[in-house]
Amino acid sequence: MNSVKELRLWYLPIMIGLFILSCKTIPFEEYPIISFEEIVASKKLGNDYQVILIDSHNKLLSAKDKEEISLEYYHSEFRSKSKDTLYRKIIKMRPSIDERMLQVLFQNIDDIPSQELYKNSIDINCSELKPLFDSLHFRDQDIRLHPDNYNRDQRRSIDKENVEIVEGIIDKCGFLEEYSREIWLLIHHAPFMIQVKYYQDLNELYKNRIITAQEIGLLRDRMLLQSGFHQEYGSQVNEKVNYNIYDIDIVDSLRKQMGMVPLEEYYEVLWGEQRKINEQE
Repeated sequence: MNSVKELRLWYLPIMIGLFILSCKTIPFEEYPIISFEEIVASKKLGNDYQVILIDSHNKLLSAKDKEEISLEYYHSEFRSKSKDTLYRKIIKMRPSIDERMLQVLFQNIDDIPSQELYKNSIDINCSELKPLFDSLHFRDQDIRLHPDNYNRDQRRSIDKENVEIVEGIIDKCGFLEEYSREIWLLIHHAPFMIQVKYYQDLNELYKNRIITAQEIGLLRDRMLLQSGFHQEYGSQVNEKVNYNIYDIDIVDSLRKQMGMVPLEEYYEVLWGEQRKINEQE
């Protein structure tokens, strides 16, 4: 009995200390501002951070609050507490699509495999890439338009080889504007971590109007879903209509901004009469 009492007496000050700490107001504004872009760029170079979450009143979040919060519904502001420690203030408001994509990168960029030397035996001549890209494009589309002609291992092997070749091209020749759409297509169909690796490069191509809004929108939706988030534009579909869409009330407005047709027209293009039959069953 005495040992239990002693344990309680020893544990009580710790609990009181944690309670006081949780009520403490963090002098958030006194610390230097650091942007989300800077943080992601630093993590891409191999740097890591301890992130301390605080609420809009500059109070530390409890463990329970952290479990219940989905960061895709919060705007974030960052301050640098020290070289490897950040305060992240979260505010209940819709984050921009750019911020949501930075969250995807922030969560996954540590897992990008280190760059391997290009091992494919094909010789890459940066001044004569058209035949190579024509071949890559044909293979990429053929396994998707005629899947019955390939077994699963063959499809995976072709995708893997395509990714290796396009990484080799990027490594040797850079993101060539002339073949930007082909590069986008191959990365769009690549494994998730390849998409994470090159998303910012492709987003720059979009900002410079080299690839289209529709193309970057398709990639964003695919990456968001693979990160466990909701998609922005509803471009990724399965047998469910309105599949994991972030804000269904404004999705058509967002799609219009990206040069996409309304969802209903999109579904009609994808499924046509078959959709009407499924709805009647």
